[in-house]
Amino acid sequence: MGLSLKEKVSRLSHAEQTEFLNGLDLETLQAIAREEWFWVQRPEQVPPNGNWSTHVYMAGRGAGKTRSGAEWLVQRTLDHPYDSSGFPTERMVMAYNLSDCRTTCIEGPSGILRVLRRRGFEEVTTLKSNFDSRNKYHYTKSPKPHITLLETESKIHFTGADADAPRGFNLADVWLDEIVKWMDARKIWREGVRPALRADIPGDKPRAFVTTTPKPIQLLQEWVADTTGRYSIMRGSTFDNAANLSEDVLEELRQMYEGSALGRQELYGELLDTLEGALFSSKTISD
Repeated sequence: MGLSLKEKVSRLSHAEQTEFLNGLDLETLQAIAREEWFWVQRPEQVPPNGNWSTHVYMAGRGAGKTRSGAEWLVQRTLDHPYDSSGFPTERMVMAYNLSDCRTTCIEGPSGILRVLRRRGFEEVTTLKSNFDSRNKYHYTKSPKPHITLLETESKIHFTGADADAPRGFNLADVWLDEIVKWMDARKIWREGVRPALRADIPGDKPRAFVTTTPKPIQLLQEWVADTTGRYSIMRGSTFDNAANLSEDVLEELRQMYEGSALGRQELYGELLDTLEGALFSSKTISD
């Protein structure tokens, strides 16, 4: 797949790197030092422009799916804090169970809290009146876990995979993680998530970002085969993210799985009909 801006610059000569950096303002240089998303993101990690409603990033283990989802949802929350009636928007993160959602998508090294803190947000543990709410968030862990960006009061709820969890919500966006682990992803999508994804967003529409290792479940197969334009599909490989992974582990994974159907699924992000062959080739799915 493509290279990040950081990787592209690293391949320049020392003189070219110096010229590039000297042409940047202080704010941009500080962002680069923080490893902001524009600097380290690879093209396949970012949903494309377009009128899609659901974008699926099917990629191998360690490809950077969690960070992609976290960065996308935070940016959407900042870009669209209110619905057309002026009410603060609500979003949801759904993973296999609440523990996975919390430890990976929210609190993990690539999760939402890390994205917020890197972008200068500070946690407020005790809510008080008459304080500066800019760049502040409140993290409520129970009984209904959610994060509130205090300046706009927009919320990000998180939950385990359950068709009833989104009931009653008027969601602006959702991030669905590892749907192939869910008990019945198709039912949860059709009966729970999709009907709740209905907020009226000025200048845009509600969207879903799905990050998952591919397995031949019915819902994924339906999305990939769909020709309406509602679904955008991107495939990625473990090795796309080699710059951030152990070389020793990558070499061992190559030796263990190279050329096997399991390797094509778990490392190269191919959706297989069985572990004997591919249902959708890399040519069928967006490169």
